[in-house]
Amino acid sequence: YTSMMVDVTSNDTSQSEAQYAVASAQIRHILKVHAVNDEIFVAANCSNVTIDEDGCGYVQFSVTDIDVSESYDAYMTGTLSTQNVTFSIVDYFGLNYVIGQPLQSSLFQFNCASLGVLNHALSSVRICSTTLHFYGTASIYFNISDNGYTHSTDTTVDGVSNVVYSADLTIPIIIEPVVDAVDISMSKQYNGSEDTVMPFRINISTPDVIKPDLFITVTASHGNITTTQSNSNDFDGFQSVATWHALTLSGNWSMCESALSQLRYLADADWNGYDFDLNIAVNITSTAQISTQHAIVYIAPRNDPISIIAPTQSNYTVWEEETVRINGVSVSDVDAAEDSEHFITATLTTTNAYLSLDAIAGLHYIQGNGTLDDVIVIRGALKNIANALSIIRYFPVTNWYGQSNISITVSDNVYSGADT
Repeated sequence: YTSMMVDVTSNDTSQSEAQYAVASAQIRHILKVHAVNDEIFVAANCSNVTIDEDGCGYVQFSVTDIDVSESYDAYMTGTLSTQNVTFSIVDYFGLNYVIGQPLQSSLFQFNCASLGVLNHALSSVRICSTTLHFYGTASIYFNISDNGYTHSTDTTVDGVSNVVYSADLTIPIIIEPVVDAVDISMSKQYNGSEDTVMPFRINISTPDVIKPDLFITVTASHGNITTTQSNSNDFDGFQSVATWHALTLSGNWSMCESALSQLRYLADADWNGYDFDLNIAVNITSTAQISTQHAIVYIAPRNDPISIIAPTQSNYTVWEEETVRINGVSVSDVDAAEDSEHFITATLTTTNAYLSLDAIAGLHYIQGNGTLDDVIVIRGALKNIANALSIIRYFPVTNWYGQSNISITVSDNVYSGADT
């Protein structure tokens, strides 16, 4: 409401100056100015948003309406919806839920009574890609309605209802592809045997349509790694280089993938046990992104043959009843050398004579006692057996002459054994 006042003044000039008189009148009217709904507007801080594949970005909306103040005196309804992305309103205090919810959502309908609260909530809307590894186009849509609010109790003008205004805005979103890290798939443990080539494979994958070039290293602590994939000399060639306990692969995706499917592991000679350090690192050449994976290799022991070497002099000629000292018999076993608890058995036999051993420390006698025996069977650690056989004394039977032999057999006593 407002008022209008009209003043009317009359100067009476029909009288003489002495009798001059002024007459005036005043009228006051009360006027009513009807409220008319003004249009509501929405704007954004950008015309489009660009985010990375599997990434996020932000958009800011703002609403203006001259009928609505910053305080709680209005009733607005709004809708946020997205395609191919989700949104989260970081600070949604003061927004009343109608449909959906404001966090990680694709649809949220709400009402709000304050323009200030609404603009604060819309000042930080986070947008994130919905589908893993998706790239392409998306959008976010915002609509706001003032529901005919005019900052007055008037709902009609001359019997006609106030106009309800709404505003909307669609922001295009571009989701750009990125080079994803390589996924590595391999067994947690591979099993092989001592001194035997163990074939194995490692699988790689990527969601990217265009496969990147790679630089790959495969390393181990106790074995050498090779691949049966041949090197190539074409323009986008492939190279594999095997060095001590390491293999490097470089080149295009398909060749590297093929090489990893044809890997070979050969443990160090005569080694067995757990190799806890089978490692692979896959480096994308264009982005320097590195993916790593780890596995264990178990190499089962294999019984290696035990060997015995006769002395340089293999034939002796002596007089009847003469004693002979035989030097230089040696024994070796790579398996026994690895474990001092691994026992060796030695059997010595002769004809028409007796045998004695000088070095008897650490021996267990199974047959005979090592002094003037025609059969001696002893057991002990490799070093003790080797010491015992290094000096053998031969005593022919009294008054006998002719040809006599000494036979020495050693066994490693592992599984079925390998006698020499």
